[in-house]
Amino acid sequence: MSWITGKRLALDVGGVRTGMALSDSLGITIAPLSVVETSQAIDLICALCEVESITAIYIGLPLQLSGVEGSSSQMARQFASKLAGSISLPIRLIDERLTTSSAYSNSSKRSADLKKEIDALAAVEILKFALSIEAAQGDLAGEAI
Repeated sequence: MSWITGKRLALDVGGVRTGMALSDSLGITIAPLSVVETSQAIDLICALCEVESITAIYIGLPLQLSGVEGSSSQMARQFASKLAGSISLPIRLIDERLTTSSAYSNSSKRSADLKKEIDALAAVEILKFALSIEAAQGDLAGEAI
């Protein structure tokens, strides 16, 4: 098993908006970063990765509760492939079932404020899940792109 270090970025990709969350270099703390327009996300992510010295990217794969992939899953896969063509970092798809509902239930923000930030909070949940898998298996979590 290897000890993984370096900041990790998580993305909750949507048709309109993409939420981002960032870990510290030890993978101990996670913070919501921002919500950006998906159409502009790849350029922003590439710049962010350079500035923040990010070592891996997790992209939420929205599966149906049954585990079946739908149109949202295909959108996430296409985004991941496009990002992989623009950056040379490990990119992993990670099951994101229930992350948005978990983000809603774990937030103490008022409803109007929460709607603006829910995608970034969902990215926090994706990163929490990925880091827990990393800790258990000693390697990056999810499906490699």
